[in-house]
Amino acid sequence: METSTDRAAAALRRLRANQSATRPDARRDRADDLAERVEHLEAALEGLQDAVYRQDVVHDRQIADLRKRRVIGPNAGSPGPRGQLP
Repeated sequence: METSTDRAAAALRRLRANQSATRPDARRDRADDLAERVEHLEAALEGLQDAVYRQDVVHDRQIADLRKRRVIGPNAGSPGPRGQLP
């Protein structure tokens, strides 16, 4: 599976290989285009990291709520399996 980092590295290699064949202005334009694409990918990655963090916080809250319900729920003092207390 090719990652965005792999694609960026391949694009940089192609850019460097073509530098001798292109005029200086065209190289600068291609480098600027590549830099913009990398910035876009970095922004997308940061957004994804934020979303994962927010979801993790939600899950932590849900787990904490479930644990509270388990401790103070209606069956908190009832015997466990085979009539034993937990």
